[in-house]
Amino acid sequence: MERVVNTRFPRFLVHSERQEKEEAFLRNAHMSQALELSRVEARHLAAECGDLAQLQQLHRQLEQDQAACKLIKENEAARQAEVEELKRRVEQLTGSEAALQQTVRELEADICDKNKKIKTLDNRIADMKKTLQRELQASRSDHRAQEEQDISRRYLKHVVLRFLTARELEARQLTRALSVLLRLSAHEEALLRAALPPRQGISSWFPSLTNT
Repeated sequence: MERVVNTRFPRFLVHSERQEKEEAFLRNAHMSQALELSRVEARHLAAECGDLAQLQQLHRQLEQDQAACKLIKENEAARQAEVEELKRRVEQLTGSEAALQQTVRELEADICDKNKKIKTLDNRIADMKKTLQRELQASRSDHRAQEEQDISRRYLKHVVLRFLTARELEARQLTRALSVLLRLSAHEEALLRAALPPRQGISSWFPSLTNT
């Protein structure tokens, strides 16, 4: 075919056409290279876009993780504050418990002292009651003895008056009563009976009463 072209067209035209073809080929080659470069760059861009999207996703995940970490730190701070508050309350309760235990010990000691005092007072009261009972018994005995003495004196007075004013027979009968009241011995009672004069009445004891 080149032979046909060479016979019909001049050589410079052939050379020009060849040059154009070569230039076209070079342009195509450059375009193919540029296209391939564009494709490679597009792939790189796509890869970079994918990496960017992944980075964005990682960034969002990082932000979420940071937010969660912040929340955890805040919760941890709150829990730490709660722990400190609980420690403070425990210390207060421990102090209050120690104070209450000290108060209980003091109250127990006070109660023990008061119980000892009460026991001492009970013993004193019991002693006072015994003393009072003894004094009452002694007083009753003294009063009873005094009453008995008064009765004895009154009875003795009555017997003596009867003895002095009675007739001889009654006077002799009252001799025994006088002996008991005066606690005379048997000999003294016999002397009293022997000394008893015969009489009819009071005029024999008190003759002056008949002369008046």
